[in-house]
Amino acid sequence: MAKNKIYAVAKGKTVGLFDTWDACKASVDGFSGAVYKSFTDKGEAEAFLLSNGVDMGVCAANGQETETQIKKTQTAKAQGNKTTAAKTQTAKAQKATAQTATAQTATAQTATAQTATAQTATVQTATAQTATVQTATAQTATVQTATAQTAKAQTATAQTAKAQTEKTQNEKNDAPPSHLTAYVDGSFDAANQRYAYGCVMLLPDGTIETFAGRGDEPDSALLRNVTGEMLGAMHAVKWCIDHGYKELEICYDYAGIEMWATGAWKTNKELTQKYAGYMRERMKYIKINFTKIAAHTGVKWNEEADRLAKSALEK
Repeated sequence: MAKNKIYAVAKGKTVGLFDTWDACKASVDGFSGAVYKSFTDKGEAEAFLLSNGVDMGVCAANGQETETQIKKTQTAKAQGNKTTAAKTQTAKAQKATAQTATAQTATAQTATAQTATAQTATVQTATAQTATVQTATAQTATVQTATAQTAKAQTATAQTAKAQTEKTQNEKNDAPPSHLTAYVDGSFDAANQRYAYGCVMLLPDGTIETFAGRGDEPDSALLRNVTGEMLGAMHAVKWCIDHGYKELEICYDYAGIEMWATGAWKTNKELTQKYAGYMRERMKYIKINFTKIAAHTGVKWNEEADRLAKSALEK
């Protein structure tokens, strides 16, 4: 028999554990950068939350019970049942005592004169009327208390909703634009066995950032300028994540930049394996689109990336 799924939300509107997909979806739907996963074992789900830095105390505050809380709730219910049973037994004993007293009173009243019986009836009627008035007063007070509590709860809910709306709006205002474009290229100096990369970043607000770097590791130099172009792509991805961007377009001229990263090509060398592993891990946090550019065809920013890479070799 299939186990029921448990949905763990590490990043969303509400973090914690959910018993249904609809509840999980309500937490992550429309939430940028949501992190969530389904499990069949609650311990694994809680471990997933902890590994993503979620405070389990916050989960409990959001209505998500941990194993300890469930045990506490069960203990409380058991104690409540015992208390209820004890109260029921006491009430039965009191009722039996009252019935005995009533029978004794009735016997005494039978032996009393009719005048005394009439007086007793009058007193009983007055007592009943007083009890009715007291009951009505208590019911009115209960209704007033419930009304006040409802109004207070509604006010608190409205204030919470307003604060959440303001927080969401502030986050939107503070968030950087979600998308930018990076042109990358590599170069190689055969005489000195050195490789280099150039990277041009076109930001959404029109700002242009340029980067370049070089290396001379013997194993890396075996792939010549391809090594440089891979380094350029990796640098662009790291820069975007560090600056809070959620989407990146990488424009390249060597097909392996895309094919190794997406798994379309096998990675037979250690260097390409490291590149593919790096890119795939970062794709969990940023959406990467790849665009092939024909090399040395006059594409402005591709030519600039090539120039930056060559310049890095000359320094």
